[in-house]
Amino acid sequence: MKRRLLYMALLLLCDNLVMYGQHMSVGSRSAGLSHASCALHGEWAVFNNPSAMPMEGNIRLSVFVENKFLLNHLNAQAFAGSFPLKQHSSVGFGFSGLTQRQNTLGLVLMAYSIKLAKTLKAGISGNYWYHQTNQFYKTNHKFSCTVGLLFEPANNLVIGFSIVNPTRSNVAKFANEKLPSVLRLGFAYVLSKKVQWVLEIEKDILMKPNLKVGIEYCPRPKISIRSGYCTSPSQFSFGFGYQYHQIILNLSSSYNLTLGPSSQLGLSFVRRKKAPQ
Repeated sequence: MKRRLLYMALLLLCDNLVMYGQHMSVGSRSAGLSHASCALHGEWAVFNNPSAMPMEGNIRLSVFVENKFLLNHLNAQAFAGSFPLKQHSSVGFGFSGLTQRQNTLGLVLMAYSIKLAKTLKAGISGNYWYHQTNQFYKTNHKFSCTVGLLFEPANNLVIGFSIVNPTRSNVAKFANEKLPSVLRLGFAYVLSKKVQWVLEIEKDILMKPNLKVGIEYCPRPKISIRSGYCTSPSQFSFGFGYQYHQIILNLSSSYNLTLGPSSQLGLSFVRRKKAPQ
């Protein structure tokens, strides 16, 4: 009976996180920092903050898988890519989904970012949501967008801001139910060559604020150790990253104080831009 009640709670949780906005960040590095990733550059910025997509000339392709709360039928997957363009801009795409028995929930998005000034970048993504319960119900289709800004006032400080669904798109017209609108404000501060500290405040307009904090330690240039904590829900996280030539491997684990542990795995490929002859 206890496991059955937990299972029902998980269904409700996944419905809110994936179908009605999925505003939680994607990526194993983000998970290791308790998703305090609004101010972080990287391959998963296409989900976390489109303005933070890399523009340095490298093509990035990434995959991500997650098992939620050690349940066999509750797994999430994601795929993302970013492609730098000329004139200090880049485009990206992404897919994320969660399948639980007869329920399929997912997101497909396209993103664009541009450098507006020396220290300021902006980005936007168009999001297509779909939810299919089983063969007897029609697939639910919804559209929304995400807008982001990235400000770098100093060499060791990055400030990120994003808002998910600023247009307040509807989920069901008959019930006046809407996709969540979520605001995120994040900071990334480099304390030294080996240590980076991140802080983020996330606010769903219908929920209480979620404070996230994390730290990333790099004992060697290609090795990273991470830890984080967030308040809503209360959750601890840990992670590890390793880069081998053009391959980046990230592992992480999080522990929700109510629902238990989850594990994440991320793999990225970075195609280096060839030096001019």
